[in-house]
This record gives sequence, structure tokens and C-alpha cells, in this order.
Amino acid sequence: MIRKTLCTAVLLCSLASPAAAEITFHIEEPAEGSVRSGISLISGWAISDEGIVSVEAFINGESLGLLPYGSARGDVGAAFPDVPDSSDSGWAMKWAWSLSGEGEHTITVVVTEEGGATASKDVTFEVVRFESNFVSNPDDVLTAGAIVESPEDGRLAIRGAQVEGQVVDIELAWDTGSQQFLIDRILGDGEPAPNKAPTAEAGGNLSTVAGSRVTVTGSGHDSDGHIINHHWSQVDGPTVSLANPDQWSTSFTAPEQAGTVRLRLEVTDNDGMTDSDDVLVDVTAAPNKAPTVWAGSDLNVEIGSSVSITGSANDEDGEVVNWAWTRVAGSSVSLQDASSPTVRFTAPASEGYTRLRLRVTDDDGATDYDEVVVNFYDPTPVNQSPTADAGNDFQVDAGDSVTVTGGGSDPDGSIVNWSWSQVSGTAVSLSGASTQEVSFTAP
Repeated sequence: MIRKTLCTAVLLCSLASPAAAEITFHIEEPAEGSVRSGISLISGWAISDEGIVSVEAFINGESLGLLPYGSARGDVGAAFPDVPDSSDSGWAMKWAWSLSGEGEHTITVVVTEEGGATASKDVTFEVVRFESNFVSNPDDVLTAGAIVESPEDGRLAIRGAQVEGQVVDIELAWDTGSQQFLIDRILGDGEPAPNKAPTAEAGGNLSTVAGSRVTVTGSGHDSDGHIINHHWSQVDGPTVSLANPDQWSTSFTAPEQAGTVRLRLEVTDNDGMTDSDDVLVDVTAAPNKAPTVWAGSDLNVEIGSSVSITGSANDEDGEVVNWAWTRVAGSSVSLQDASSPTVRFTAPASEGYTRLRLRVTDDDGATDYDEVVVNFYDPTPVNQSPTADAGNDFQVDAGDSVTVTGGGSDPDGSIVNWSWSQVSGTAVSLSGASTQEVSFTAP
């Protein structure tokens, strides 16, 4: 009787953690003593603190090559949480068992860790085959009298069937598995791969105001080489002057004219291929700045004189287009050339003052003003009274000859006339009454 089993599964339940630098692994398929037929997986898992570098399988000493290693194994990761990469420790490869021929065989799996140490395990299994690879005539398969069993483990057994005149028991089992692939070499046609163009990145678009300093920074990369040259240039918009155009960052002063400046970054790789990218800088007009004006310093002028006052003004972002002088306080005057920087008038005939205002307007309509005060004075001085001094009182005897000398001063001039007179007492006859010194005889 021949018993045929297509697949056998092994469940990992609980294992103790391996010692440091120890390889721990398990061959899940094929299981020890199992019967193989057709195509199924050679699979298992392997772990080590040093890391696994290769898994190789041999059947009867003949290498099947390296098995793809590193598939997800959450069950192993849960059992060995302290071992690096234990959750990605699976290996599997599909194999056609008929290549090994019918009969008993031994599969050997050799695991190598990072440090060079190896570990191996053997599993013995049996390969069985029908007489024919395919049974094409349904009459060659007789199930009359055969017993069909379906145990709770999910297997299906047909016992006592006849296949091409041979009585056999057939057991079928199912499991799931995934095929992995290990790339150990890539063959080409001998021709070098075509160069891939680099990629330029000029950065995001910007907005600024006229007169501002703008800095733009770009970048570039090449997937199969490196960038050997990069250059900024202007391709559209109001003209600007670029600083350091051969650097990744360039800067310029935004033009006074509103508009959009388009800059282009071009990069070149080591094989001569280029790429470019543009960035837009939107320039808006700067807010208008009001002009500044100065009406001049305050003045003192003579009454009746001709007066001329010249003001000045400046507009840093344009020009002054209008001048206007007006009187805002004080004596009335008649202004001439009131719409020019220099205003003229005649000072009034009496003392006083006048306050003038100069207002200017720039080419964007902004204004500013300043005021100046002009004082009017009479140049003729006002005479101050002199001071007379007749001297100190004194006594004399009757009949004495008396002389009195007076004094006087003038703060803004000189004494030009003297005049003595008797205002009370016994009458006397004054001599020299029109001089500084007067004399008389005491009665």
C-alpha cells in the first residue's frame, strides 16, 4: 500500500530564547518522515543575536542554492522578542520533489550567521510518484469500494482506490505558504545604462514689493551621477541684476516697476545632461511715501521792506509737482509767486508778524507742509530821557557868593542843553543859568 501526503505543517508554540551568538532554527517543510509529491515549499525560520546572512539547502548533499531569507514571522518574533530581526526570520522556496526521484531522501539546511559560524539540520522524507505523471484516462481511476475519510484535522483520505491497476491510499492535506525570491546576480547586455537627466528645483514662487532685496535658493540632484554645474538666469519680466548667479542662492533688488520676474535655474550632471526649473517673483509697487518740506527759518525784517522766502522739499520715491504758499495768521501781506518755491511780499508799514505756510504735493498726490514766521520791526530807535542831578543840599551865610554845579547823563545819547531856574524861596539873581554851573549871592 502506498500512502501519499501532499503537505505537512508544523506549529511553533513556545521555545526558550537562545544563548548569545547561538543560531536557532527550525525546518518546517518537509517534516521528518513526511511523504512528498508534486510541488510544495521548503520552509522554516532561523535567528541569531549576530544576525543571519544566508540559508542554504542540500538534498542528498547536492546544493539547491541559497534560500530567500527575511520573510515576516510574527510568531517567531513573539517567542524571541529580544533577538534582533526575529519578526523577519522566515525562509521559503518552492521545490518540485519529483526532481529528486522516488524513494527516501535527506534534506540538509545550513544556516550562517554574521560572525561566520554555521549550524545545520537534517530531515529525512520520502518522495512517491504514480506510474504516470498524469492520469489522462478517467477509467484508470476506480473508486468503487474505496473508503473516503474526512478527519477533523481537515485532511481528506481515499483508502483502497485503484489508479492504473495499483491499489493505493491517498491522503490530501492543504496549507498556505508564500514563495520568496533571492536575487544573487543581475545580468545585462554589456551596454551601460542610459544616463538619466538631473532634476532642478528652483523653489516656490515669491511675492515682494518694489525696492526690496530678494533671495532665491534652488537645489538639484542626479539619480545616477552628480551635479557639476548650476546657473541662474532671468528669462522674463523687468530687468534685475543677479548676484552670484553660479551659486545655489542668488539675490537681487526688486525693480521699481511692478511686474513678474521669471528666473530659471539650470543644472548639468557629470554626463552633460541638463534640466531647468523656473521660479516667479511677483513685484508689487511699494506704498507711496509722502514728500518732506521746509519753509525756512523764522525771520525778522524791517517794516516796509521787500521780503523773499525760499522753501525746499524732497520726495524719495518720486518728485514734487506742486508748491503753494498761503498766509495762515498775523498781518495781511500780498504774496507774489505763491505757487513756486520762492515767495515774495512787501512788509507792512507797522510792526507785527505774519505766519506763512508752504504746502507741497508729490506725483502720487501725497502732501506735506511747514510754516515760517516773519516778524516786522521799526528800525528808528525810541529816545530815552536824560537824567539830571542838581547836587546835594547845603547851607551858606547871608551875603555869601554861592556856586552850584549840576550833573546829567543820557543812556542813548549825550547832554546838549542845561537850564537852571529858581522855583521857591527868597529871590536871587542867577548867573550862568544856561550852563552846567550856576552862581548867585546869598540874600
